[in-house]
Amino acid sequence: MRGRRSFISFLFLLAAAGCAGLPGSQPEESAPTHVDLLIGHNLLQDTLSGEGGLGMLRVLKKLTLSHVGKDVQNMMNALGEASRNRSKELEKLRKLEPDVSSKPPPSPIGDAIQTAATEAGKHDMLHPDGTFSVRFLFLQAQATRMVAVMATETAKIEPNADRRKWLVAVAKEYEGYHDDVVTVVEKHSRFGGDER
Repeated sequence: MRGRRSFISFLFLLAAAGCAGLPGSQPEESAPTHVDLLIGHNLLQDTLSGEGGLGMLRVLKKLTLSHVGKDVQNMMNALGEASRNRSKELEKLRKLEPDVSSKPPPSPIGDAIQTAATEAGKHDMLHPDGTFSVRFLFLQAQATRMVAVMATETAKIEPNADRRKWLVAVAKEYEGYHDDVVTVVEKHSRFGGDER
């Protein structure tokens, strides 16, 4: 659910970045860079917070985890714990100079897209009968890949050396999680996982 929301947010970020390059849309040279940093860090913070919460796992454990292996539970628990820790680290790092701890400018269309994506993601997380779906794992694979992409792209414009080093490490870490999720998806797709 949060993975799809983050993916749509990232697509919106790309579209907004494209619009920023239009003639007359940049009042001054430094403003877009700081706004880009705010957007990049805010999207990353939101995604890590969502992955760290993984609040839907409580529901999944009650409804569905009897239908999946211990490997899924262990992977999701590890991902949730890592994301909580990374989110806390980022919260502190955002206060370093230049400070990027504030929210980016409001975007009604961005909020509307995120709300719609969240609702659409609920369908992919669970089937209507409440059974576990491999689609949930696909969403997690998508979310881990998006964390890696957001961290990589934000690192490219990050002037603070400590934050840039952290972003590069997070990108590498979440590419590893992406590979882990894909391995689990492949296993459950072949051996009795629900592929509906």
